[in-house]
Amino acid sequence: MRTEIVEGYLIKITFSENIDSPYHWEVYNDNLMMEASWKTGGGYDTEEDCLKWAETFIRNYRNDYGFLPRGEGL
Repeated sequence: MRTEIVEGYLIKITFSENIDSPYHWEVYNDNLMMEASWKTGGGYDTEEDCLKWAETFIRNYRNDYGFLPRGEGL
């Protein structure tokens, strides 16, 4: 498992040995509540690709899912 902080969000990368494309990501907010996950559907072949796509999700799609960059909002 690997964790990174990107724009105030925690990205957790997990690895599952017995499946194709074994890397998956989860994004947590500053209250450690999960905002999004890529555990269903396909995965990624490398840890770096997985992290790259999690970062892309945060930057491009967060407003579609109702969460804002840390420090913005109320």
